[in-house]
Amino acid sequence: MTLMAADHRPLASYLALRDELDLDDLHRWWWSSGRVLWLPRVSGPGTLTWHPLSDPAHTVLGSFGIREPDPVRVPAEPLPEDATVLVPGVAFT
Repeated sequence: MTLMAADHRPLASYLALRDELDLDDLHRWWWSSGRVLWLPRVSGPGTLTWHPLSDPAHTVLGSFGIREPDPVRVPAEPLPEDATVLVPGVAFT
């Protein structure tokens, strides 16, 4: 699937660790087109919440040293069912 500006499905992504593929350029492009990017936040043991960000400045250093949405500035919301989700991975079998 190609992500194009005309594609109006929600996009969920991640903020990369040093050893993961850095998608910051994609995120900046997405935000520059006036779109919301859904990002996860570790909200408890084994629990992620999703936050709709329209500004990269609304992140903080969170669990495990990972940048994540600031829950005070951007409250959690249910991830839209039709979202395209980008997931980091190192190896798959």
